[in-house]
Amino acid sequence: MHDETESPESTDGQPGRKEQHWNQRMTDIEDFVTQDGCLPRDSRARRADPAAKVELRLARFLRYQRHNELHLTEAQQARLDKLPGFDWSPVETAWEQRCEDYRSFIRTRGRVPRRRSTDRSERELALWHYRQTLRYSRGLLPHHLWAPFRRLANGVHGADKNP
Repeated sequence: MHDETESPESTDGQPGRKEQHWNQRMTDIEDFVTQDGCLPRDSRARRADPAAKVELRLARFLRYQRHNELHLTEAQQARLDKLPGFDWSPVETAWEQRCEDYRSFIRTRGRVPRRRSTDRSERELALWHYRQTLRYSRGLLPHHLWAPFRRLANGVHGADKNP
């Protein structure tokens, strides 16, 4: 039997308990963004910090919403979309940005980044490339991300071999 208090809307047209909880969490997040100027983050380094407890709870709520997108109403999705900086796929977005940084380096320098460079940002890009290669070889990087990235690096290496 379905508990009436768990339904999205009660029989009198008012929000049910779950919807009230969801709305309160979103209000808390909107207040956090107004106060701190950014979305709450779930940082491993801060998990032991009691002062970060609220931020961690809000960050986890957002993460759950990303995984639960298909079960959200259009109004809920729209409210999340209005949050400054909210992204439905933040890991993939960050990966694509880093890949664009890698692409940009190759375009400007005509070569792949070197791990032994004196330039810190070049070393970081080279290390990132190495980590992506490892992730792909271990089955942790989806092929749809790897394929264009690999073609880019191979194209440069091919150009280096045949001037």
